[in-house]
Formats: sequence, structure tokens, C-alpha cells
Amino acid sequence: MDIGGIASQGQAAGATNASASLANNFETFLTLLTEQMKNQDPLNPLESTEFMTQLVQFSGVEQQIKQNESLETMIGLQYAAAFGSTASYLGREATVFSNQAPLIDGQAKWSYNLPQDAAENKLVVTDEKGRVVFETEGALESGDHEFVWDGTDNNGDPLEDGVYTMKVTALNEDGDKITARTTVTGRVTGADFTGAEPALLIGDLRVALGSVKDLRETQAPATEDPAA
Repeated sequence: MDIGGIASQGQAAGATNASASLANNFETFLTLLTEQMKNQDPLNPLESTEFMTQLVQFSGVEQQIKQNESLETMIGLQYAAAFGSTASYLGREATVFSNQAPLIDGQAKWSYNLPQDAAENKLVVTDEKGRVVFETEGALESGDHEFVWDGTDNNGDPLEDGVYTMKVTALNEDGDKITARTTVTGRVTGADFTGAEPALLIGDLRVALGSVKDLRETQAPATEDPAA
């Protein structure tokens, strides 16, 4: 019976299963240790160095389990904090670094910045499958620009609501590519915690929390004066 082998198997298992089988049940270890000592070959007893090695292996597994438990606790606390902070975004207008935008009721809007004047610039819109659905000429002057798309393809046919990508393909006079930074602004309608990082939902668009550029209060809807 090899306690060292059992300890190695426990280390390979997840922190939850390992904790249940080792850290929370020292009697199991003592039972195995006693059985090993009782059943060892009298002509070839367990050497003290080997015995100590097995004790060290078990101790190392126990420490690893406790570290994993502490890490899981820290992750849980961070996740709870992220949940609270993300909830405060709901209903607000957020500007995020993204070249994707939701098409809602026949309108999608992007903003982009050209760091220098361009000799030519074309804006290309693709659907979720990467197919080009619309192309148009873009601005040539450096600075901030806005592109509002009415949701129709190159033939003028309306497309379904969803998430679309707009690519800025600007070139300077030497034919070199100009890198444009694209942002999207919209009302935060929800939050998604299913991935590794919390994300915000702007319509059907899912954006990482770290991509938020700025956040603003949305204007409250006007209410009628009862006395009027």
C-alpha cells in the first residue's frame, strides 16, 4: 500500500474532491498509515527516510488543498464585487471600445477616430457570419467621426436586427493602413456572468467590462404635469 501514490492522486483531483478526501478526513490517512505499518514485509521494513517522504507528500497535498480553498474564496469575493459594480451599470449609457454594434429597429451607430488624414477610406459592415452586407465611403479628415447605418444591405433591402461589425479600411497617401479606433455607445440593458469575465449587454451586443470607455446617466423620460 503506497500512501505517496494515494497522495499524488489526491493532488491531481480538484480542490473540492481533494478537500473532502484528505483535508477534511485525517482519520483516513491515519488508517492507511496504520495498515501500511501492519502489513509491511518484516524482512524489508519501511525505511524511515521513505516514511518521512510519504509524510511530506501528504503534507504538501494538504497545503495545496488549503491554498486552493483560499484562492476559491478570493475569487468568490472578487466575483461578488464585480457583480455589485456591474449591476450599477444597468440603465446607463456606456461608450465601449468595440467595432461591433447592435442593429436595433433599423439603426446601428459607430464612432471612429482617424489619427491622420486619409487618402481613401471605406467602411465595411459584416454580419455575424463575417459576410459583407454593406459598404460606403468614409471620412478622410483626421479626428472623430460618426457612422449611422440604416440596416439595409447594398441592394437597399432591410436586414434583421442583430450584432454587426464595422471595419474602417483607411489608407494614407503612401498606401499604408491607418489604424482607426472604433467605439460604440448604447444603453446597458443587462449583465452576463457566464464567461470568465463579467460582461455588459447593450442590446444583443456583449462587451467585456474592461472595454468601457465612459459611462453616463441616461436622461429620465419626461412626465406629464397633472395640473396641466
